[in-house]
Amino acid sequence: MKRRPGEISPFLILVFFFFLITPVRGQAQDGDSSWWPKPLSSRNQFPILHLFLGFEPESATSLKPGRTSLNFDLSLSNIIKISSAGFELDADRLVLDFEWWRFLAQFEVGLGGGFQAGLSLPVFYRSGGFLDSFISGFHETFGIPNSVRRSTPNGLFRYELFLDGGRVLGPIQRGMAIGDAVLSLKKIWSFSGTGFGLRAALKVPTGPWREAAGSGASDLGFGLILGGAGRTLGYTLNANYCLLGRPMIPGLRARDYFSLMAGLHLRLGRRLALNAQADYFSRFVDSRIPILNQRAGQIALGLRWRAAERLMFEFRLSEDLASTSPDFTFGLRLEFSKGDTIPCP
Repeated sequence: MKRRPGEISPFLILVFFFFLITPVRGQAQDGDSSWWPKPLSSRNQFPILHLFLGFEPESATSLKPGRTSLNFDLSLSNIIKISSAGFELDADRLVLDFEWWRFLAQFEVGLGGGFQAGLSLPVFYRSGGFLDSFISGFHETFGIPNSVRRSTPNGLFRYELFLDGGRVLGPIQRGMAIGDAVLSLKKIWSFSGTGFGLRAALKVPTGPWREAAGSGASDLGFGLILGGAGRTLGYTLNANYCLLGRPMIPGLRARDYFSLMAGLHLRLGRRLALNAQADYFSRFVDSRIPILNQRAGQIALGLRWRAAERLMFEFRLSEDLASTSPDFTFGLRLEFSKGDTIPCP
């Protein structure tokens, strides 16, 4: 089948993953390695995808029984995407031109036996932002296509979705909105230096769908986790499948989807590690709008810094590999841990 422009193949992600794990095998293990071989918290921030359940990247480790961690993740994303199913005035179309912060609070607790439970809640702040001119200059400098940004004034705020001849989302109000809460559970096993895990998650519709802070429905997801680490190299693979409930948004038809994340972790010193990863999402809605009829993907690069025994910082940048992703995302994460994890042996 001929690929549409902007699509990426999951085969490329799998090739990338197996390239990552090859040099890790056979290396000596580091007894204090649980803090650094973890994936970046670089979930795809595409606005329509964020209406539904999406797994956050996870490591193949779990907290010890009774131990807890509290994490705060902050992402800043910028997007200008306009896509229409035709030239008619009543054609289905999506207009995205804004900037948003996503603040995600996560609480996790170890249950024993390799089990770990979690609860997370996102909060969004949306506005016209300030990054338009910077991203336009970046695109111009490196020869990235920039025709839409060149013809669009900076600082606009537009979020509108038109389906079946009517506007079903928008105009969205500037400001803050609470998103959908997610309950999660994972179980980790360790085999000869490799961590393997299963996980499940339930999205609860706590966010107002009319403000595009959720779909208005519950979603359920299941996933596999694989990971391992040597003295200086580590890897993580996540494979997930999400079963999406029927959205409250009129005319929006959700589609169960598959996602894959592969990451490489390089320890640079006692307190610093470099991380690189890529992710892939299959189509998550059925739509005549071209940008919603594509797969999604992005790459991310970042640093993890162990500021103190129980305090971690993460800094990351994400860039789109397909149209169904923000043009740019910057992320900052703080992790407060009140106990050790059970690492891959």
